[in-house]
Amino acid sequence: MDYGSYEEMPISCKTPAKYNIGIAAHYDVGRQQLYMTFGIRAYNVDHIQADNTQSSVVCVYPIDEMIRKFESEVFVKCFKGTPTWGTPSWQCNITACFAASAILVTSRRGTSYVKFDVSGDRNIPVSNEMVLDKHSNLYLLTGNRVSKLSMMSCKIHQTCGECVTSHDPLGCGWCFDHCSTLIKCKHNMWHNCTCPPFVRYISPANGPLEGSTKLTITGENFGSIVDNDTVSIESEPCLIIHVNDTRITCWTSRVELYVHAAVKVSVTDSTSKSYRIEGISEQKNILFEYTQASIKTIFPMKGPLSGKTMLTITGDKLGIGSNLSVKVGKTKCDIRTQTDTEIVCHTQSCETCVLAFEGENLEITQCRHSGDIVVAIDGAAYQSLEYMTFCYMRNPEIILPPSRNSTMMSGGLRIKIYGNWFDSVTNHSIMISVGDVHIDSSCRMKYSGSMLICLLPDLKKRFKQICRVYSRSNDCIIRQQSSQIIHNHDLS
Repeated sequence: MDYGSYEEMPISCKTPAKYNIGIAAHYDVGRQQLYMTFGIRAYNVDHIQADNTQSSVVCVYPIDEMIRKFESEVFVKCFKGTPTWGTPSWQCNITACFAASAILVTSRRGTSYVKFDVSGDRNIPVSNEMVLDKHSNLYLLTGNRVSKLSMMSCKIHQTCGECVTSHDPLGCGWCFDHCSTLIKCKHNMWHNCTCPPFVRYISPANGPLEGSTKLTITGENFGSIVDNDTVSIESEPCLIIHVNDTRITCWTSRVELYVHAAVKVSVTDSTSKSYRIEGISEQKNILFEYTQASIKTIFPMKGPLSGKTMLTITGDKLGIGSNLSVKVGKTKCDIRTQTDTEIVCHTQSCETCVLAFEGENLEITQCRHSGDIVVAIDGAAYQSLEYMTFCYMRNPEIILPPSRNSTMMSGGLRIKIYGNWFDSVTNHSIMISVGDVHIDSSCRMKYSGSMLICLLPDLKKRFKQICRVYSRSNDCIIRQQSSQIIHNHDLS
């Protein structure tokens, strides 16, 4: 630290006997007090020290009084002298014996710095004269040194393993979820030589009645041997797949009724740790729920063979379980988003699907392939109550050039596009592209999917030159994305 000036003031302890050497000190930040041990100086020794054969005392100094003493007797005398500058003309080496008789309390950037010594000769017994303050801090006198020991020190042991193997002289043991002394344990679950398993959280927190949910339990003291552990939800077992000291994975069982209960982990293991793991963990606030999902609506119920139809499934409790899949007939629907009330997925291509029809669909005559939409969550399978099937129709195609090949910069003109199977998708739009600039405009379908009428967009905001649409059959590309037909044109 850098100081502009330095001042010190002697400190002493006024007692009948002459205790004239400081031995150790402790600064209580909370109470703003300095505790200092004084001893009697020993003579006829090679260096200055306290006489270990004599007694010692502890004196208490309020910090605010020390500060006032400095202000009234020391600081008022500062900066009144005349500085003298010079450079020494010689150097010397000196060795001095020094015994502390003054205390300097300082701070830097708002943080107090105090150094105190609690070390000592371990062969000296602890005096039976002890002081316990209201904060459960015990002050022990060992020879001519004073030490502070917190009666709450069990809390420094963060895990059960650390706690029961600490051999803490306070008699620490594990109390439900923290290290404590027996007298302060309120849960009637105190252990000092064994540790029970402890569950911190589970994932997922719910699953279907049909079971097969992959449940992951995270915590500690689970051991390492599958046969030594059991997991249950109320009275229903969970089949353990894998276990290590901090994680268990298991498959939930099938149940007949709704269940909302704590996950119970029981472990007996004496081989994986230096202490014995034994007991049951059943946190009342960590619950698993057996429940059921349901489907309300599915839209749309048709799409092209090329796939990419955005299927939206609504319902209740669709976010339960550990594994979700959606199938349209025998093909998968790629999951995009999942919430508790909605699932969005994109159908896969069915170009190579064998001509087949399942269930009922009003447009079955137009289908090249159809299949039931099934939502599978772990061991459960859910379908819409209407039992409608999804219809794979032919891909849209353009059979004639567009009705116009030019437009005004202000847009607003209609263009007709002729083709087949435009009704296999739900939403339609035309996209005009110039370089990297793309402008979309909506279309409406007429004549049962054989014609689109599109409103050409306003181009003034994006382009400053006249754009023409060239419509040769090879230039017309139909691409279906997210249940939309996008009609691309080359502009020049």
